[in-house]
Order: sequence, then C-alpha cells, then structure tokens
Amino acid sequence: MKKVTVLLGILCFLAVAPRALASDGSWMKTWTISGAADLHLDADYGTVHIVPGPVNSIHADIETTYWRIASDEVEVSESQDGNRVELRVRTPQYAYNGWFRWHWHSPKVEINLTVPDGSQLDLHTGFGDIRGDNLRAHAHVDTGFGGIHFPEFTGQLNGETGFGDITADGRFDSLELKTGFGSVHADADSGSQIRDDWRLESGFGDVSLRVPSDMNANIDAESGFGHVSADVPLAVTDSSGHSSIHGQLGKGGSPLELSTGFGSVHLGRS
Repeated sequence: MKKVTVLLGILCFLAVAPRALASDGSWMKTWTISGAADLHLDADYGTVHIVPGPVNSIHADIETTYWRIASDEVEVSESQDGNRVELRVRTPQYAYNGWFRWHWHSPKVEINLTVPDGSQLDLHTGFGDIRGDNLRAHAHVDTGFGGIHFPEFTGQLNGETGFGDITADGRFDSLELKTGFGSVHADADSGSQIRDDWRLESGFGDVSLRVPSDMNANIDAESGFGHVSADVPLAVTDSSGHSSIHGQLGKGGSPLELSTGFGSVHLGRS
C-alpha cells in the first residue's frame, strides 16, 4: 500500500511539474495613428486573431503559455514610422523538439490584434492559425502550418498556408486563397467584383466557391484527380469529362480560377 501511495505521488508530481516549472508571459502595446493603418507582423510561431477597433490606433496583446517573454525565449520587438507599424515575434529555435518533450505540452503564443477599418495588413506566422473577424481591410496573410479563417470580410484578401484549411466569406474586391494541403471554401456576397484575377487553389483538398447572381467572370475550374461541378448558369466553352470546366459566368470578364491537384471543385450560388 505504501508503494502504491508513493507511486501515485510521483505520478501526480510528474503531471503537474511541467506546468509548475513553466512561465507564462504577456505583452501589449497601443500605437496612435492619424490615417490609414499599415500593420506588418512577422512571427516565428503563434496563432493570430484580428478584430476591428478604433479609427486612430492599432493595438497588440500577446499572451504566452509555457514560455516567458524575454530575450532568451519569446522576444517581441516593434517599430513605428507614421501610420506604419512593424511587429516581430521571435521564439526559441528548439521549439519543435527539446522544449516540447521537456514540458510534455506545446508552448502557446497568442497574438491578438485590433485595427481600424480600411487597414493594410501584412501578417505572417510560421506555425499557427490566422483568423480575422468582421474586418474591412486589404489583407495579405500567410502561415506555414495552420488554418486561415476570415468570416464577414470586406475588401481584398490574399491568404496562403502550407498545410491547413481556408474559409472566407464576405464582399470581396480581390480574392486569392491557396493551401498546399487542405480545403478551400469561400462565399462571395452580392457586390463582390472581380476587378483582377480571382484564384482559389489547393494542392490536395476540395475547393468550392459560392458567388452571387450579379457576378461576371470567365471561369477556369480544374481538378488533377477529382470531380468538377457547377450549379450556376455557365456558357461552357470547353470541358474535359468531369475534371474541368471552362466557360463564361454572366457577361464574362476577368478570370476566376478554381483548381486542385487532388479533390473536388465546385462553383455554386451564394
């Protein structure tokens, strides 16, 4: 019985020790601006969440778990030049091996951003999801490993991930979404316009786009290995079995390209 008690004590210690030894951190700052915001984020690691805020400021709030914010762990640096703000988040190079095994838990870095409507956004993280809620912006976002999700978006959106799903809906002036491995699903509201090329692409995964009845475009939809379908009126100019459709949507216009190397492609009505 005594041995069992000792064993249970050891197990309890091992369960709580990593958390007890770990250090959390927080960092926040607000930058005052006087015009259109221009925010650049470069993070080695971490999830990114962006929401709209006051017209005259940009705000960042960074929270860490199992890491401290310090020069030898998570290092945060920033600079401002007028309405342009640059934010850099550096994490330990051993994040993906020794540290994870030592702590038994994955360290977390959460980057929360608040920006005004009409912001220019250039956001990068090496590992983590990127999400923007109800934004009105010109956004270029990319992650090496993670999902990209932009509900109720208005403006120009360019998103790319090496591994992860992408979802977006709203009124788009420009739309480019690409994943190396994952699905891409977008829903364009009425008023969206294809002024430049739109492109939705997956290396391995399904691709779908729903468009409003007033949209005009030249459609190029292809799958390397899968089925291509459309339930919107198209003046088809060319097709290859079930793997590609080329045609005119509405009055035609700028190119709208949907493609996947392996998976289905679907064009529907929003």
